[in-house]
Amino acid sequence: MFKINYFSFVPIIGQTNVGKSTLFNKILSKKISIISHKKNTTKKNILGIITNNNYQIAFIDTPGPFFLKKKNFFYKINNKYEISLYNTNIIIFVLNGTKWNKFDEIILEKIKLFKIPIICVINKIDKIKNKQKTFLHIKYLENKANFLSIISISSKKETNINYLYNIIINNLPESFHYFPSYYFTSESPNSIITEIIREKSLKNLNQEIPYNIKIEINNFEYKKNMYFIKSIIKMKNINQKKIIIGKNGSKIKNISISSRKEIEKIFKKKVHLKIWIK
Repeated sequence: MFKINYFSFVPIIGQTNVGKSTLFNKILSKKISIISHKKNTTKKNILGIITNNNYQIAFIDTPGPFFLKKKNFFYKINNKYEISLYNTNIIIFVLNGTKWNKFDEIILEKIKLFKIPIICVINKIDKIKNKQKTFLHIKYLENKANFLSIISISSKKETNINYLYNIIINNLPESFHYFPSYYFTSESPNSIITEIIREKSLKNLNQEIPYNIKIEINNFEYKKNMYFIKSIIKMKNINQKKIIIGKNGSKIKNISISSRKEIEKIFKKKVHLKIWIK
């Protein structure tokens, strides 16, 4: 019997720090996109794929757009997320709880131009004590656009993640699958490892180092049932180098240990990791 397949790219769009990467990881049940309290941690579009029998969804974690204030008007100065809106049939628009400002307005007006069904996701409801505020915010949003659905979730607590997934499944168009069933991301192992080290660096260094530190993988090989990885963290000046090394090498040691544990968890193999500072 002929089997009908369903597929769509589903970009996750919204301002920085609204929880897009956390939602991306939770809905995939895999750690692919890194998470940090720093703004614009996600630097590029990251693809995560779910294949469930004849259904396939390619989620795209997008960087939050930058805005530049000039003469009291806000201009968008990056458009990486716009690329994600082509060849897609559903958009997830993520909001930070019941907050709404001119940047949310700009993003929504932009994605409405594509005339693609939008699921509006009110994230971080675990932080909203007054649930009446959520209800009133939903009513407010209903006047902003003809959303496919408005859902309140908590990515961190995994509240309503399955409900969101089912809405997407029920609205997928008939289409061939773009990816083999065993694919879960388009990211290379080197890219995943680089992002893990960057995430652990940001978490250990707080506000001391810029979010755009550069990580390189010098060597990545598999032997004796174990991964051997050599990585370099490139710093702009000697002061930053001292900060990331820490007293008696304490900070770089913490970064290395936490990175190794995360890599082992994802690749399900023992890992020998060396990190140099340059």
